[in-house]
Amino acid sequence: MRRIRLQTLLICIVLCCPFSFAQYGPMVVSVASLSQNPREFDGRLVSVRASLVFGWEGDNFLYDSSDLSPGKTPPRNKPRVWLYCRPGYEKPVYDAVPRSFEPVRGTFVGYFHFVPNKKGRADSMFDPGPLQLEGIAVTETGSQPASMH
Repeated sequence: MRRIRLQTLLICIVLCCPFSFAQYGPMVVSVASLSQNPREFDGRLVSVRASLVFGWEGDNFLYDSSDLSPGKTPPRNKPRVWLYCRPGYEKPVYDAVPRSFEPVRGTFVGYFHFVPNKKGRADSMFDPGPLQLEGIAVTETGSQPASMH
């Protein structure tokens, strides 16, 4: 009897474990949700539908599209996520995004990192902020709609 219970338990574990350990792909989030709950998403693979604003020398930031107005400078008081790539991912990520002076809308996939300690993230020239996306892929890119508010 004990052996049958053990076998039944083993069968249940074998049948159930693949479902519990399966990875379902990136979690779909917004820039606002990343800024409101950064610890919850820290280290997770995420997909962010946002607008990329190119800056000087790598200071490229993602904003929720509703936070941007056409032809205006991105607001500093709105949440933003710094987009960067590890070596080996720059080409696939940045080749997928058309360089533009206007924000580029797209779906950005990568690992989110929350870096609250300024000493751990800033150099003498540039502080990317605590919200960072280590980009690995970009899909569905295009220019910002002209009617955006």
